[in-house]
Amino acid sequence: MEHDTGNGAAPPERSTPGLGGAPVEGLLTVAEIAQTLRVSRMTIYRLVERGTLPSVRVGHSIRVPAAAVRAYLHGQAGRPPADKQ
Repeated sequence: MEHDTGNGAAPPERSTPGLGGAPVEGLLTVAEIAQTLRVSRMTIYRLVERGTLPSVRVGHSIRVPAAAVRAYLHGQAGRPPADKQ
């Protein structure tokens, strides 16, 4: 049996690049989504609270599937910006 000689070679990455470098099937944090979309965390929390952005709770934390973020963005494409009231 041979042992690793420590040549420094890292194993290949198995994740597929997705939103913000997260795995495509991965769960994203509110902070990761906010940073990627360049909005505040409160904006993401509001989208989650309204049910606009599906989410799951992991303990006390909120996680959002990357696919849900992509679906939300796809649904927003071509829409005019909402007027502030």
